[in-house]
Amino acid sequence: MTVAVRKVELWCDSFHEGAWAAEGILKQWPKAVVTRSHRLGFIPQYSVQLGQVRLELEVFGGYGNWSALPKKIRELLDWGKPDIVGYDRSEDTVLFAVEETAAVPTGNQALQRCERMHGAGTMKVPFWYLLSQFGTHVDEGTRQASPWPALMAVALTATFRTPNIVLLYSSEASPEDYAAGEGMVQLFRMLAMMLENYATTAKLLDGLDDELSAHFASMLRFVGDTYANVTDFLPHAELLADPATASRLAKIASGSDGGKTSFPLLDWPKFKDLPAAFRKNQGQGTFIKVDPFLSRLEAGRATGHVYTLSGNAGSRPQPEDDLKSWIDQQRKLHSGAQALNPPADFKLKLDDFPESNSGLRHVTTAKNILYLADSAQFVFEALEGVFPRLSKKFSGTSDNAAIVYVSNSVKPGRIFGDPYTGQFAAFSWIFGGTAQAPRIRIAYFPHHSHGVLNPERTSRNKGQLIFLSRADYLVFHSGAVYSAKDKRWL
Repeated sequence: MTVAVRKVELWCDSFHEGAWAAEGILKQWPKAVVTRSHRLGFIPQYSVQLGQVRLELEVFGGYGNWSALPKKIRELLDWGKPDIVGYDRSEDTVLFAVEETAAVPTGNQALQRCERMHGAGTMKVPFWYLLSQFGTHVDEGTRQASPWPALMAVALTATFRTPNIVLLYSSEASPEDYAAGEGMVQLFRMLAMMLENYATTAKLLDGLDDELSAHFASMLRFVGDTYANVTDFLPHAELLADPATASRLAKIASGSDGGKTSFPLLDWPKFKDLPAAFRKNQGQGTFIKVDPFLSRLEAGRATGHVYTLSGNAGSRPQPEDDLKSWIDQQRKLHSGAQALNPPADFKLKLDDFPESNSGLRHVTTAKNILYLADSAQFVFEALEGVFPRLSKKFSGTSDNAAIVYVSNSVKPGRIFGDPYTGQFAAFSWIFGGTAQAPRIRIAYFPHHSHGVLNPERTSRNKGQLIFLSRADYLVFHSGAVYSAKDKRWL
C-alpha cells in the first residue's frame, strides 16, 4: 500500500522551543505511531503515522543559524521573530506562526510582541500569541496581562480574515504556570488539527470553526474581564458577552462566512456619540512637562473635538547626565538630518525637563499617550498653529477622524524599539477606524530629531517598518513631519 507523505518544517527561535512545540503537537495524537530521530546528529525529526498518511516534522532551531532561510519566513521575521513558524517547502507556504512568552505580563511587556501579530496579519498567516494571563511583579503582587493584544487580534482577524488569536495560560493561584489555564492545551490542539488537515490535503482550517470559536470565546471573555483596567469605555462592549460573537469571528477567520461578515467591535464613535458619563469626564488635562501641541489637543477635550480613554500614564524621571548625553546625540543627528523648507530648528535643552522630587528630570508631557480626534483637520490646524513651518503643508482638508499617538522618549532611536513599536502597532489597529471609515494615524515624537529616520534606507529595523506602514504622519521635534502615505518630508 502506498502511503502519502507530507513534510512540514518547524522554524524556531531555538531548538528547545522547536522540540517543545513538536512534542506538544504529538501529544494530541495519542494513537499515532511516532518515530523520533536526529538528522546530522542534531536536527530533530519526527515521523508520524496518521492513518493512511505520514507526516514528517523537522525542526530548525535559531533563525540566524541557517543560510537557506526561506524567503517568506525572512519576510515574516522582518516584523519581529515569532517563536515557531510552520512552513511547507514544497508549496513555499507559511502555514502558521506562534509567539509564546513567559515574560511577566505587567506594564507594556505584553505589547512588545504586537508587531509580530501585525506582520502575520499582513501576510495572512494564521497567528497565535500564547500569553501568561497572570504574572508576579516584584513588590506588586500578582497582576494580569493587558487586553490590548487581544483587542488588536480582533481587529487583525476582521481585517485580514485570517486567525489572529491571543490565548491565555496560568491562573491567579499559579501565575506564569504553563500547566494552569487552558491556553497551551488549546494551542497544541489547534496546531495538531491544522497539521492533520494539511496531511490529508484538506484546507488548513476546514472543519475547525468550533475550535476557533472556543479560542475566540476565551479571548473575548478575557477582554470582558480586563478592559476596564486600561480604558473607561469600549464601544459595543456588549458583544463580548454575546455567545454568537466568538462564532462570528471564527467564521470570518476560517472564511466559512463567504467573506461577507463585518465586525463593529472597534468602531470608536465621535465625541457627541460617547456615553454621557464618559463624555462628561472629558476635560482639559494637566501636564508634567508642558507641550504646546498637546496642550491644544487637551483643550480639544474640553470643546468636544478630542477624547482620551484614561489618564493613567505615569512619569519615569531620567538621570540628568543621561538626558544631557541624549540631547547632545539628538543635536548631532539633527545636524546631519535632511534639510527642510522652512527649517525645523533644534531647540531641545535640559532646562525644558522639570526636576522631580528625587533630583531626576521628567520627560513625560501629557498624562495621555493617545488622543482620538473627530477630525484630522483639527489636528492639522493644531500642528500648524504651534509649528508655523507647517502652514499649508497638509494638502486639502480631511473629513476623516484621527488618532494621535505620543512617545515621550528622549534616547535616540528608542522610539523604534520596545515597547513603543508594539504599542503603536496595537493602538493603530485598535483605534485606527474601520475599513469603511479609517482614521488618519499620527505618531508624535516631541523629543526626537527627524534625523533619527532615514526613509530612503533599504534596510530598516522592525520599528521603522511598523511606523512607516501604520502611520500616515510622523511628527518629530520642532514640527518636522514625514508623510508616510506620500513618502516625503513636509
